[in-house]
Amino acid sequence: MKGLIFLAVFAVFVSTQFVYGKSISNTGPSFEIKDGNCTNPVIGDLVFQDHHHKLPIPFTKRDATSHWAGDEKIYCVLAVSEQSESKKSTVEITEGGINHRYVTLKMISKRGNGFEYDIKVFGKK
Repeated sequence: MKGLIFLAVFAVFVSTQFVYGKSISNTGPSFEIKDGNCTNPVIGDLVFQDHHHKLPIPFTKRDATSHWAGDEKIYCVLAVSEQSESKKSTVEITEGGINHRYVTLKMISKRGNGFEYDIKVFGKK
């Protein structure tokens, strides 16, 4: 009986990980992302670097998307905000990520605020 329950829970977990072949983030939007083995990433493994800065516009949400695809398998994704958490911007991995060869990140500001994110992706062949 325990094995059957485990199998059912595992099936639900796997089915929530992939939607139409795209890996999705379990955590949803957050202020910053430090996903994977990011304790000591090697600078030589940096495969993608991006910077997004959107100024605030009154009564408007600002958004941006960053995408990378290549031959290296991703082991670390960093999206670090240059602003304080009180600005309430969020970033989320919407496709790919750790153990994939592509990643898409979506950044969104709170209405009336902007955001500034430094994105780094580390991978190995």
